[in-house]
Amino acid sequence: IEGIDCRHLIIVGNIRVGKFYAAMSKVIGVCKKEKINVQVVAATKYLKNDIFSTIWYIVDDAKACILNPVRHFAFKNDSKVYIGSANEVRLFYPKSDLVVIKSADRIDYEVFMEIATRTTGQIILTCNDIKAKSWLFELSQKDSCVVVNADDFAPKFNYIEPNSNF
Repeated sequence: IEGIDCRHLIIVGNIRVGKFYAAMSKVIGVCKKEKINVQVVAATKYLKNDIFSTIWYIVDDAKACILNPVRHFAFKNDSKVYIGSANEVRLFYPKSDLVVIKSADRIDYEVFMEIATRTTGQIILTCNDIKAKSWLFELSQKDSCVVVNADDFAPKFNYIEPNSNF
């Protein structure tokens, strides 16, 4: 997904195929190259710990960033990755250059639109499935959107569960 440049990128696939890992690998790569502000949105507050561990695993360089107790990673070049639940992000966070929404099928369209209006660049959404007659389905039909099936490329990632024993 590194070279996919569009306003909306939906990564769909089965559970544990590495959709979020792929999205965050792209984001961390951009953060290391240029100064950007990124919002990572957890559809529920219970997903935030999973997000922290995945980002920490991808960064893999303690000198590259500092984990701030105020829910964000700060990079040496002043890039920042803020992490929050959908309600926190829509209510408290400023404009972003890029947004990743984990489990986007669990948030309402209104919440998505509030986040989208404050995002200047790409919005990456991960979900297990795009159901017909859902806002994600409508979004997937737009010219500004690319849908990628993670099941097609999952073996390329060699995904390791962030908190697993090796």
